[in-house]
Amino acid sequence: MSSQTGAQLLVKSLGAQRVRHVFRIPGAQVDRVFDALVNRSIPTVVCRHEQNAAFIAGATRPGVRRSRWPGGAFA
Repeated sequence: MSSQTGAQLLVKSLGAQRVRHVFRIPGAQVDRVFDALVNRSIPTVVCRHEQNAAFIAGATRPGVRRSRWPGGAFA
């Protein structure tokens, strides 16, 4: 059994779900996820505000918006 990090498992799951884009808000809490995305074919888009990331992700399905704040999960 190979050991994988949580970030690697998340990225693997995104690929299995055929996610085409990840819209991100910069923050040290999620850097490992974006490091794991470097070697994948899923492009990341840096957004300046969580609402913008949510609007863009909603318009480009399947898309994912990753937030560093707990409340952002409900946007």
